[in-house]
Amino acid sequence: MGRSANKQIGILGGTFNPIHNGHIYIALRALNALHLRKIIFVPTYTPPHKKIHGNVKTKDRIKMLRLALCGRKKFAISLYEINKKERSYSIKTAKFFKKKLGKNTKLFFVIGTDSLVGLKKWKDFSNLAKLVQFAVISRPGFMVKNAPAGVLKVKVPGKNVSSTEIRRRVSRGLALKGLVPGVVSRYIKAKGLYGA
Repeated sequence: MGRSANKQIGILGGTFNPIHNGHIYIALRALNALHLRKIIFVPTYTPPHKKIHGNVKTKDRIKMLRLALCGRKKFAISLYEINKKERSYSIKTAKFFKKKLGKNTKLFFVIGTDSLVGLKKWKDFSNLAKLVQFAVISRPGFMVKNAPAGVLKVKVPGKNVSSTEIRRRVSRGLALKGLVPGVVSRYIKAKGLYGA
């Protein structure tokens, strides 16, 4: 990606274990609502506040991301956090993208309302908030309230899909139709992930 003035780029981080239709839906909504040029999906290596569940390997999470996003020109994948092979902190990721994309690029960190509760506890939050614009996308069952100053609220209908529920369904032999892209469902089955 080259440098140009006044680009607006979205960053969507997560374990993507696995990526599902909810992630894609949020990214599409953010693209339109925030008038973004691109959304960059950033899979975490080791997130600071959660474990990577299931028998899935890092290469499986990356492969599922690539399968799900193939052909979507406004979606990109960055392996920055994966390649660092250390705990993932958003402040480091923000500094990396600011340097890579240029100071005239406005970065939007796209998060769900469920992330608001502990947002101020994120590492070096005060400096992080100077580097990025947080954009909170509504999610069923969560209210956007007590958001830190400067957090942008994007009101869109949400899809109540979670990776936890998908892993649970796979382990019970239940169908994933409508929850994940077909190519991801086939990959999970072929690789025997999550007890498939």
